[in-house]
Amino acid sequence: MSRRPCVLLVEGDEAYGRALLDRLAGEAGFEGAGTLVPTLAGAIDALAQATFDLILLGLDLPDAPGLEAVTRLNIVAPDVPLIVLAEAAEEATALEALGHGAQEYLLRDEVTGRALGRSLRFLTHRRRAAEEVARRERFYRSLIENSSEVISILDAAGTIRYTSPSVRRILGYRPEQLLGNQLADFLHPEDVELARETLHDVVARHGSTLATVEVRIRHHDGHWRVLELTLENRLDDPVVAGVVGNARDATDRKKAEEALDMSQEQLRQFQRIEAIGRLAGGVAHDFNNLLTAMSGHIYLLQSDISEQDPRRIHLDEIRRSAERAAGLTRQLLAFSRKQVLHPRVLDLNAVVRDFEGMLRRLIGEDIELVVRTGQDLGRVRADLSQIEQVIMNLVVNARDAMPDGGRLVIETANARLGANHPRKYGYVRPGAYVLLAVEDTGHGMDERTRAQAFEPFFTTKEVGKGTGLGLATVYGIVKQSNGFIWVDSELGRGTRFEIYLPRVDEEPEALRPAVEAGERLCQGSETILLVEDEEAVRSLATGVLRRSGYTVLEADCGEEALRLARAADRRIDLLVTDVVMPRMSGKEVADALLADDPSLPVLFISGYAADALQAGFHPRHGFLQKPFTPDVFSRAVRALLDSAAAPARSPTYS
Repeated sequence: MSRRPCVLLVEGDEAYGRALLDRLAGEAGFEGAGTLVPTLAGAIDALAQATFDLILLGLDLPDAPGLEAVTRLNIVAPDVPLIVLAEAAEEATALEALGHGAQEYLLRDEVTGRALGRSLRFLTHRRRAAEEVARRERFYRSLIENSSEVISILDAAGTIRYTSPSVRRILGYRPEQLLGNQLADFLHPEDVELARETLHDVVARHGSTLATVEVRIRHHDGHWRVLELTLENRLDDPVVAGVVGNARDATDRKKAEEALDMSQEQLRQFQRIEAIGRLAGGVAHDFNNLLTAMSGHIYLLQSDISEQDPRRIHLDEIRRSAERAAGLTRQLLAFSRKQVLHPRVLDLNAVVRDFEGMLRRLIGEDIELVVRTGQDLGRVRADLSQIEQVIMNLVVNARDAMPDGGRLVIETANARLGANHPRKYGYVRPGAYVLLAVEDTGHGMDERTRAQAFEPFFTTKEVGKGTGLGLATVYGIVKQSNGFIWVDSELGRGTRFEIYLPRVDEEPEALRPAVEAGERLCQGSETILLVEDEEAVRSLATGVLRRSGYTVLEADCGEEALRLARAADRRIDLLVTDVVMPRMSGKEVADALLADDPSLPVLFISGYAADALQAGFHPRHGFLQKPFTPDVFSRAVRALLDSAAAPARSPTYS
């Protein structure tokens, strides 16, 4: 030992006590110091003033007979080992003292230095071992109580025998609220059977087997948390004798996974719609060429046939069919965001109010129309007719979803979207928007229908009741207006469409003038260079221009157009060119000719409005979208020729 142990001898027989201490001091095996007190009160005072390694207690104290002194000293000095000194006849009492806090007893006649030293060493080791056990118990208890997981012990039937205090932090329960209850009592009804099967499998396998299952457990406040539960069979372990469950809170991870899945699904849907849009735009482009030729030749035939000719009826029917086909291509181009727009600054409140009367007549008396316009509503930049088309299509869809009547709400409001909105809507550029919402109480859509709602030609209506282009058109118009659209719908709970258009702080703009259709071809005598790779369209345009009195140089490609222009013996007064052509685009043809004659007027024609925008042509040039009729074409040509002397004017044709 590093120092002499100090012994407190509490002995009522002082003569015996002094003799014992003298004898112990001279005996081998115990080289310690001793202090003698004859009473319990003296012992308590001594313990308050000094530190002792051992208490030797006689049972004959004048102020605390019997076992009372053992109890009192154990309270006063619980960490100091206590040995009772007893007569042989008091051995039964000494044994009883062990139950009151004494660590050992020695018979008074057998107390020797060797025996006392041995007892002291034994008690010291035992105390240290107990302290280590207590330390480890505190360590493991701290781990369990502060664990991020709920640790439980179940019996083979799923009854909760123990649960860690961390259950309060994760699920809101006090541990005692769970004890004796079945785990299934706290599970979501849809997860009970899965948990039971997992527990049964773990119990059926002998040895330490593991199984993990994801379940929903009811929080104390009633909402559901997703927990990843791992069960381990420890029934054969006599210490545990149960199934150990470790439950990790996976709610946030599950939400993040669902949000990621939603984002990925939105991306897949966006990519699918974009791909379909490109396909639809390409089909519409080719179809517009055919319709241009068809409509043009019908117009020319009608011009040559009198009103009384019986063949006129057939031509009129063919013309109406061509117009309906042109309407379909316009919707396809709207979906693919390649139709001509005339944007202006709009007040959506005014648009909705002006449109309200017609909408009420459209939906019928069995549907209640509620219009909620936002106060101090911001303005948007959009094409008025296209926005009206959007409202019309959404209202018609809502009406059809409520065959037995219902409630239709049109709402406008200011909205500011931030970085937290992409999770709900897909990518959204943060900023100020104006909301236009159309909501109904109809039959709603299932998940599959909702996912395909904006795809062209997808419809849930009966054959002949719809083209499937209504929502596709809405989608294209909104996207081309730099906005976005979101739909929320469930079967039996109605549908809500939300459209967000960027808010602008600008004064209203005047619309650019458009060429109106007429019955007569505009006449002229100028020379026109026509470049069109589609033979049917080129043939029609050439025929219309020559019938109107113009000299026409026609080319089927850009290279041929440049050759004709440079070989011509007269000045070219107007270039009419398709935008997209093989090898050399219409923009490249125009640039080459404008380098020689900067004042040359140019009329671009195309099935795509986007072609004109991407071409970046000068505002004083014109653009005509296919399909067009001969009278519209001739007026566009005449207007450009007449304005060539006034470059400040910049007509655009549609």
